[in-house]
Amino acid sequence: MNIVHFFQELVVRGDHQGMIELLKNFEQSRKLSVHERGWVYWNVSDGYALLREPEPLYANHREFFEWGKENLAPEQLHWIVSDSTQALSLSLGNYFDHWMDWYQYACDHAPKLETNRGVRFESHRALGGSLWVLERYSAMDSVLENMNQLIQEDETWSNILFARITYNKQRLAYLYHAGEVAGVEALLNETMDWIDEINDGTLSISRKDEVVGSWRILMSPEIRREISTFR
Repeated sequence: MNIVHFFQELVVRGDHQGMIELLKNFEQSRKLSVHERGWVYWNVSDGYALLREPEPLYANHREFFEWGKENLAPEQLHWIVSDSTQALSLSLGNYFDHWMDWYQYACDHAPKLETNRGVRFESHRALGGSLWVLERYSAMDSVLENMNQLIQEDETWSNILFARITYNKQRLAYLYHAGEVAGVEALLNETMDWIDEINDGTLSISRKDEVVGSWRILMSPEIRREISTFR
């Protein structure tokens, strides 16, 4: 059985429970590599998040975090906190503060490298957007600062326009709800100017629906071959 093929079929059908069962069978089938186990952890959490089941989601993601501290390279830590659906589903069971702790651990221990800039941005975006949805605006300031510092790292970054628009959108919500209306108009005008610059050649897709889930480091040919050999 090619697990990539079956995983893709289940994702297309929206069979989240079937996806979880497939991954657990894969996990029990053999000794997994670090990348395989990370892929399983991430996507099991995603399945529970899509099912809106916060208790098993929290149990799996807590285990994922503890395992990741010991086994992932430091530059990979932000992958654990890179998805807002997982974060918001945890909030259904009052587990959201754990996500914030895991995020802070990643910020404190992951180096700021060009190679992990994309996932660092995704982790900032996931937490900032979740805080916005949960109306916890006062907690957004530090996340916004992290995102702003990332944007300053390299103005030639291929995703810079999307990052700037995302940052401004979240900052607009923060300023409005903080009652700081003085800077809102200028920020809105700047955002609209950047939106006007968008075209197919300048706005890269930040997140794709990949066949093996959003643990995108696994999309290298070597890792995909490793996963697809499951029988």
